[in-house]
Amino acid sequence: MSLLVGMVADDLTGALDATAPFAQRGLRTTVIVSPEGLAGPLPADAEVLCINTASREVPEPEARRRMEAAMAALLPLAPAILFKKIDSRLKGHVGIETQAMAQASGRGRVIAAPAIPDLGRLVYAGKLVGAGVLEPIPVAPRLLPLVAEVPEIPDQRALDAIGRAIVGEGSSCLAVGARGLAQAIAARLPARAAPPAPRPLPRPCLIAIGSRDPITRAQVERTLAALGPKHVRAPNGAVPPLTFGPGLTLVTTEPGTTTEAGTVVAARFAGGLAAAIAAQPPAAMLISGGETAYAVFARLGVSAVAVGGEAAPGTPFATTLIGDRQVIILTKSGGFGPPDTISLLVRQPQDLDLSLDSQAAS
Repeated sequence: MSLLVGMVADDLTGALDATAPFAQRGLRTTVIVSPEGLAGPLPADAEVLCINTASREVPEPEARRRMEAAMAALLPLAPAILFKKIDSRLKGHVGIETQAMAQASGRGRVIAAPAIPDLGRLVYAGKLVGAGVLEPIPVAPRLLPLVAEVPEIPDQRALDAIGRAIVGEGSSCLAVGARGLAQAIAARLPARAAPPAPRPLPRPCLIAIGSRDPITRAQVERTLAALGPKHVRAPNGAVPPLTFGPGLTLVTTEPGTTTEAGTVVAARFAGGLAAAIAAQPPAAMLISGGETAYAVFARLGVSAVAVGGEAAPGTPFATTLIGDRQVIILTKSGGFGPPDTISLLVRQPQDLDLSLDSQAAS
C-alpha cells in the first residue's frame, strides 16, 4: 500500500484536529491513538494515516524513541506527503522530533509553517505572533538542531501557497505545521464525497466533561438548562455506578471533600468512564479534553479510530468499534466556543429547549 499522507503528532487532540481536513475531503483517514497501537497491524486501506506518539510531556530521549518507532511503521507505506504535526505555539519536543523524522525519512527540505490564520496566528519575520501568543516566538530556534525554512505567513493566501508547494514538492519535502497547514495541504488533494457529519448525535449519548474551565462549565450549564440530560457528578473524578438510558447522560468532574492532584483526578475519571462504556457502549460520545479521551481509549484498548471530519469547527468526529458496537466519538478541546456549543452538537429535532420553557413560565 502507498499512503497519500503520513503524519506524526505528539498528542491526540492535535492528531484528530490535523487529520479532520483530509477526512472532510473524503479521504480514508485513520489515527493510531497511542504508541501501543503500533503493536498491531496498521489499517490496509488508509489514505491518510496519523500516529500519535503522546510524547509532548515525556523526556527528550523517550520522545525521540517514540518518533523513531513511528517512522519505522510509516516509511514502509511510502507516504507521498510526510507531515510533522506540531503544537501551534511550538510546545513540546519540536526540534528533536522533527530532526528524527527528517533523518529517518531522508527528506532534505523541511518547511515549517505553524500559522493558523483563522485563529489569528501568523508568522512575521520568522516569528509566530497573534492570538494566544503572549510574546513573539522565533520558529527556527525551536527546530534546532534542524535547519528549516520558515516562510512568512501574513494571511491565509500565503499559507495556501505553501500547501500547494508542499503537494507539488512531494517526497523530497517534510512539512511541519499545525491544523492550518493541514487544511492548506488537504485543499490541494483530490476530493470525494465525505461522510456526513453526525448531526444530531444518535442516542444513547454520553457527554463526558473532565474540565473545570469556565468556558466549558458555561457550556455544561447551558446543556443542563436546555436539554435536561441525566447528570452524573464525579467528585474528584470518582464516577459512581453508571448506566446509560435511552437519552443523554452528562458526566462531570466536581470538587471533592479533599484536594487532589489533577493527574490523579483525571486518571480516576477516565477509569470510571471506561468501565461504564465497556459494560454498555453508548451509540455516541462527546468527550471534552484530549487527555481525557486519550486515557479513556487506553483503558478500553482502543488502538485506532477512523476520522470522519468535523461535526462543528474545532470538534472532529471519529468512529471505532467498542465491544460489538460502532461508536461515534466527538472530541472537543476545552476553553473555546459559545455557551451553546455542546447543546447544539447533541440536540435532536424532537428535543425541547427547556431553558426557553422556563423563561416563558417566568
